[in-house]
Amino acid sequence: MEPYWNSRESLGMELVQQFDSLHTSTVVDLCIIGGGITGVLSAFWLSEMGIKVALIEKDLLGAGATGRNTGFILTGTVEHYNRTVKLFGKKKAKRIFEFTVWNHELIRDLILSEKIECGYSQEGSLLLATTEQEGKELIESFNLLTTDGFVCEFFNKKECYKYLDNDQFFGGLRFPKDAGFDPIRFIHGITKSINKKNVFIYEHSKVITIESIGTEGSLKISTEKGKINCAMALLCTNAYTSKIAEEWSDFIVPVQGQAFVTKPVQKSMFKEVIYANFGYEYWRQLPDGRLMVGGFREHQKSTQNPYSENVDDDLLQSLYHYMTKLFPDVQNVNISHAWAGTMGFSKDGIPVLGSSSKNPTQFVCGGFTGHGLGFAAGISKIAGELMIEGYSENSDLFHPKRFNS
Repeated sequence: MEPYWNSRESLGMELVQQFDSLHTSTVVDLCIIGGGITGVLSAFWLSEMGIKVALIEKDLLGAGATGRNTGFILTGTVEHYNRTVKLFGKKKAKRIFEFTVWNHELIRDLILSEKIECGYSQEGSLLLATTEQEGKELIESFNLLTTDGFVCEFFNKKECYKYLDNDQFFGGLRFPKDAGFDPIRFIHGITKSINKKNVFIYEHSKVITIESIGTEGSLKISTEKGKINCAMALLCTNAYTSKIAEEWSDFIVPVQGQAFVTKPVQKSMFKEVIYANFGYEYWRQLPDGRLMVGGFREHQKSTQNPYSENVDDDLLQSLYHYMTKLFPDVQNVNISHAWAGTMGFSKDGIPVLGSSSKNPTQFVCGGFTGHGLGFAAGISKIAGELMIEGYSENSDLFHPKRFNS
């Protein structure tokens, strides 16, 4: 089955190639490899700076993780705030969370200014505890978050039952400003707003090699049928980065995820986007009543190829039964779409942005650890500033040198 966002049921039409493949040799200032949300937004910001850019994608725009996620725009990281504070210290943890708040503001402002129809719904998010221990961590996180000035609400077990009509949870943390949207419609809206004089987009153009030429670090990027000469390159290939630049294999690790969408459910069950069990399971209800559900990667077979797009039927059925146990109203509702995809994880759950140790003109942005939409707009903006101007505030949060200590 195909990912729901890319389907006729979601788009109202078949998803087809919108941009030509690269068949010639061309010269630009900067080449972006990877046509997901980070690559498309990087092209947008750079075009605003007057930089001549080529954006090349090996498949269709959004065919990777961007079109295979559940469209959550969240505050924070893969870890609850109490763990983020323990991992990075209070000052850095607060900066990271503030960055994700700013990231959301950028996305919302783009949706409004560019008039993008992408189902944006700012109904908040819920982090739900499935054990007493996680419930205690959510209380600790709530206290730390409110002390640091973040807007959130805590629900105890009884309040969760009253709010969700479900007694399976041991507490919940609600961020009222979080949102959900359709990431495919969003990036297609962004491409329509890009300055076509500055940005050239190519689909179905797989990169074969990246070579340094001359003494100033210029690059020649070869695809199957064309070539691009440029001064700099930005790899927005996330989980696939090491397939192009092997030196990044220790920084960004591929992890497979699974998700499904049901037929429409008649009952309105929840308005927020929801994470549970430390983020291992997550779900939302779409405007037409469908449930979109992902997770259970903790039950993934260790031998599974992380790049495989084949659905694990046993895992999928287990995830479906998990949902029907939590929400009996789903029991007689069939799955309409199911898919697998590959996410790029970093060692500490925070994205990586920096230049190659082999070539300072080749930059990488990836390792979103399942929270790409929570970082993509902000990190793509600072990536452009870092590459063109040599400095950007907050770029130190993501520099790979942090792993050297």
